[in-house]
Amino acid sequence: MLTRLLGLLALGAATVFAAAPDTARAEPLRIVIDDPTIEPLPFAVPSFQPESGEAGQLAVDIARVVSDDLTGTGLFREIPASAYISTVSDFNAPVEYADWKAINAQALITGAVAVNGNQLTVKFRLFDVFTGAALGENRKSVALEVTLNPVERTLTEEDLEAVSAKIVAQVEKATGGTLRA
Repeated sequence: MLTRLLGLLALGAATVFAAAPDTARAEPLRIVIDDPTIEPLPFAVPSFQPESGEAGQLAVDIARVVSDDLTGTGLFREIPASAYISTVSDFNAPVEYADWKAINAQALITGAVAVNGNQLTVKFRLFDVFTGAALGENRKSVALEVTLNPVERTLTEEDLEAVSAKIVAQVEKATGGTLRA
């Protein structure tokens, strides 16, 4: 079996070289791998916030599952909680981006868990901690969340675009802020 496999490989190599006669005269194929490592993306997952009395341990456990799943891919590296400068004590509170950037968190995942009878509700947010070019003096990057709960009909793409445009216009008018590209 091994002899047959080697014979097929030799035949395949001969076919490749026969199809490309200039290969012998050309420079030898050279492959350079400058940086063969993939640096895992550092992220932070503070314990999710319980929004009901029964949700305390579930909030901690679900945050652990999210963290373990990300770390298990090999593409992410969790920043230990002992390094956190800020805490997340309320799912709806603003995020202090500078505190997370200071510990090199390139992603921040916050969440909340509620139990109501047999119903479990888990909410989470993924923040990309902005690390791009300087925003400029007296400017900061913030995230905005809007919850739409239409009861009369399903919103169309045009409806969502119109709502988004109104929100952007109001924020620009109220704060002088602009969308980051």
